[in-house]
Amino acid sequence: MEICETEKRRRRRKQRVLKALKKNSMEFCNHTSLHGLQYLGEPNRPPVERFFWLIIFITSLIIVTLVTYNVWKKWHYSPVFVSFGDAMKPVWEIPFPAITICPQIKVKQTKFNFSHVCELTNKTEKHVERLHNYSLRCFCILDGCNATLNSPIDRDVRESSTRMNEFLEEVAPTVKEVIEVCRWRGINEKCEEIFKPVITDDGLCYAANVLNVDEIFNNDTVQSDWNILHHRETKYWTFENQYSDSESGDAYPVRALTSGTSGGLLLLISLHKEDVDPLCSASVYGVKRTVLNKICPADYPAAVQDQYFRIPVNRDVVVGIKPRIMTTGNNLRSYSPIYRKCYFANERHLRYFKIYTQQNCILECFSNYTLKQCKCVAYYMPRTKDIPMCNIRKMNCTEQTKVKFIADDSGMEKCRCLPSCTEIKYDIETSQAMFRSDKLSNAMGVENTEQHRESVSMVSIFYKDNQFVTNYRSELYGTADFLASCGGLLGLYLGFSFLSLIEIIYFFTLRLISNFQANRRSSN
Repeated sequence: MEICETEKRRRRRKQRVLKALKKNSMEFCNHTSLHGLQYLGEPNRPPVERFFWLIIFITSLIIVTLVTYNVWKKWHYSPVFVSFGDAMKPVWEIPFPAITICPQIKVKQTKFNFSHVCELTNKTEKHVERLHNYSLRCFCILDGCNATLNSPIDRDVRESSTRMNEFLEEVAPTVKEVIEVCRWRGINEKCEEIFKPVITDDGLCYAANVLNVDEIFNNDTVQSDWNILHHRETKYWTFENQYSDSESGDAYPVRALTSGTSGGLLLLISLHKEDVDPLCSASVYGVKRTVLNKICPADYPAAVQDQYFRIPVNRDVVVGIKPRIMTTGNNLRSYSPIYRKCYFANERHLRYFKIYTQQNCILECFSNYTLKQCKCVAYYMPRTKDIPMCNIRKMNCTEQTKVKFIADDSGMEKCRCLPSCTEIKYDIETSQAMFRSDKLSNAMGVENTEQHRESVSMVSIFYKDNQFVTNYRSELYGTADFLASCGGLLGLYLGFSFLSLIEIIYFFTLRLISNFQANRRSSN
């Protein structure tokens, strides 16, 4: 009997709960602001109509759920969009691009004749050492020297980058011998004060408007001890905020104040044919000169073989520059770099470089990849003093590693080399024509000889316009925008609002409890 009574009480309690829930649901349908539900709650409405409105409501609910999910994905995974800036930006608010000039002649034959030393039968240890040093920086035709370069006489000296740098400085042409005239913003300047030597994948080159080596590399790197890139200290400029004093003419990196040739850089470049080595010039006379598409003064100009154009002899080459700058709103700092697709300053730290740029990051990643594959790095790559430099025997390994690195998409993804949130790029347009070097030489006060007339080129580098359009990376959907989009969709399909949410909570919590208690009192 007691078991039966307990079961009956349980059933009555369950019936009261179901009755209260049904009554509460009908009241909710009759009073809610959600479209269509009031037809489900009317007591005398035919079943067909109720079924019709139930299907309509469920269909609308499914549609709004799918559309809202797409909005959420866009907000969560693509919160950033790029638009044009509000105003044009003048060229004097950004630095002039870093210029890297790489002469075809790496070593003067009057100081070291590679072909002659290669043909010697009895080579001294000094000869072999110099052959090794030269070969690492100049991809020469080594067939005639293979036996010498693979001999054990120079196993130790090949590991020393210091000796190679000293040798290169000793026998390489000077800045003045490569660039005879430098005219910046219409005023003649000393070329050796503008251009400083730098070690690249093309050997010894000369770079202008690049940051000082102490500001690019960390103190424990080998490059910080090299005699390269001893430019002026940075003044009135930061990588992220650009120039702090718009009136200062003493800022570094330097900047152009106007467009056109009068506001740019004019160079007279010479090639001394008597120094051209047939084994090392690849049958091409001229100068390999680069304005890298992605380079700014904070980039280390190490990789010039992939992005360059040649300056032929006895030509007037005109280089028009169109800058592109990308800035990022501070409201994106709270987002992950994965979603905003860029790094703010001091957000990503590199092992070898003090300043993060995408170019520096890729170079460091390539250096680490080469170290992993070859147990050493190429002579021009950043490294610390405990990392060995690849010798002649490892040149094939470094070349093959470069091909693998470019082809390996997964390797690039592991580098995580996103662009900087403030990024400057320079697009260039070039044209060239023949010119009378004799008349130009007389006008510039340069020695005019028959040999000189056949081996000079003039280069003019300048901005095409005084102002340019900027790009701005900003927030596509903030939290308020996301809620507004969701609210609009819910209101469009269901008539839903914030008060509708309060209604649902009220009817199925507070009101449900009140109705249940009222039914219980009436039953008693």
